[in-house]
Amino acid sequence: LHLFPYPVRPSFFTIERGREETLSGLGLDPSRKTLLITMGSEGIGAASVARMLAALVRRDLPLNIVVVAGKNARMKRQLEVEFGGGTGRTRLVPLGFVERMNELVNAADFCFIKPGPATTWEVLSLRRPILFANSAQLSENPNIRYAVRNGVGFYVGVSPLRFVRLVRRLLDESVLQEIQRNYERLRLENGSDPIARFLDGLLDPQAGRRG
Repeated sequence: LHLFPYPVRPSFFTIERGREETLSGLGLDPSRKTLLITMGSEGIGAASVARMLAALVRRDLPLNIVVVAGKNARMKRQLEVEFGGGTGRTRLVPLGFVERMNELVNAADFCFIKPGPATTWEVLSLRRPILFANSAQLSENPNIRYAVRNGVGFYVGVSPLRFVRLVRRLLDESVLQEIQRNYERLRLENGSDPIARFLDGLLDPQAGRRG
């Protein structure tokens, strides 16, 4: 058995547009904290997301919210109808399928996600605080436990009250700074290169010895 860090594709770290350009391009104020929401192909569903967002929008916090609905056109349309025309301090932008998820994660101050391995480790790799929805399968629960135990994530489930409470907490700059210190202690590594070198060494032992 060989143990490697989780592999994140190297292109995920190629960020061509910075935070300000990304948020301005969505019509959002870069000076405000930004929450990114993405639930993957097996997410918690439009109804649950809408309930949680409604509870948050009612608080009228100075906050940007970017929701990636993916190929769920019905969910995107529902969010546009319910939240797209708001005039309060909370601004919400629903998106469909996107090709630059890395730039959205980079532009966010914290993320609300389903705890699938790919999304979890992409967000961890860019050192963003994570709010976790319910897992779609038991194998995803260790991702939640890992992030919570190491002080870089929080479990929300589908509770609107817990969701609002944790978002309020993450609007505190001192909390965000503490989470960044926790990330520094973790010393996360990307497994892509070590796995590639290992496989290369199996296929070509001479290359493996060359490193």
